[in-house]
Amino acid sequence: MANYILDNNAADINTAIGKVLSPDTTLTGTDNSDPSLITAGAVKTYVDSQVGDFAGKTVTTESTGINNTDNETSIPTSAAVKDFVDTNISSLSTTPNNRLIIKVMPVEANQDFVANYDIPDGYKATELQIYASSGHNTTVSVSEGNLTNGSLTTKASSTTQGSRTMSFSSDVTSTSTNYLRVGVYPRYNMQFYGGYITLVAV
Repeated sequence: MANYILDNNAADINTAIGKVLSPDTTLTGTDNSDPSLITAGAVKTYVDSQVGDFAGKTVTTESTGINNTDNETSIPTSAAVKDFVDTNISSLSTTPNNRLIIKVMPVEANQDFVANYDIPDGYKATELQIYASSGHNTTVSVSEGNLTNGSLTTKASSTTQGSRTMSFSSDVTSTSTNYLRVGVYPRYNMQFYGGYITLVAV
């Protein structure tokens, strides 16, 4: 039988055997530097105390879906939350291409119409749809206004008959200081029926 040379003295060996026979049953923050043996129960108790409200919870991933884990025992990842928000906010829109609209209300025949519209936070305005009677030219203009200095930048302008769709020269994204100004200038008893501004989420 082979002989083994022990580098530890009898006292060290006795101490090590003692730790095996009597492991610690509690775990404290100082045990990470103490060469002690810990029971499995002590480890579980300590972990449970640190996890707190997350104890016993499962993780919901994007592929699993928050809708499939509607309970009080699942914790969603950030990807799962983003996917849920993106999917459900888009489904709130009943207009094509997940768009929202701001209505432009009608006025009496042959009356000029100028109105300002706030763009909701998180959206950009892309075009104006106008409904009007035919027979004579009607001028319609859309500008981006600035609250701080009163400036107006034209985004679309049209002088023609009847209804029309006016795409903006560039999208107008909501800020804390901008707004849209719509001007309709009917002539010769022209009737402006109304319209809407198309908004797209950014």
